[in-house]
Amino acid sequence: MHLERQAFVHTTLYSMAFIFESQGQYNKALEWYGRALAGYEKSIGSNHPNTQTTIRRLTELHERVGQIEQAQGLRTRLRKIDLLYLEPTGWLIICLTSLSRKRHRSIKLLRKEDIL
Repeated sequence: MHLERQAFVHTTLYSMAFIFESQGQYNKALEWYGRALAGYEKSIGSNHPNTQTTIRRLTELHERVGQIEQAQGLRTRLRKIDLLYLEPTGWLIICLTSLSRKRHRSIKLLRKEDIL
């Protein structure tokens, strides 16, 4: 399938999930976000903003329905994706996304050894 068509399909899956979520149909929303995530990861990779947004929505929804372990697993994936090397000395900057309703971002400077 052509990349543009794939992107359209995955965006449609994400949009359907969003609609189900807004209607309170959380199990359907989880399923459709999962489909969108699988497609995004396969076609555009885990570092793409669409993929990261889908992981964040999925994480928030898992928390909303009380599936804390699934949410923590996704949050760990996001942290690994968000790692950016500042310089070859081994220091990293990590953008940790708080999944509170305020969606506040904080930045911490840590050594690679502290994380991995």
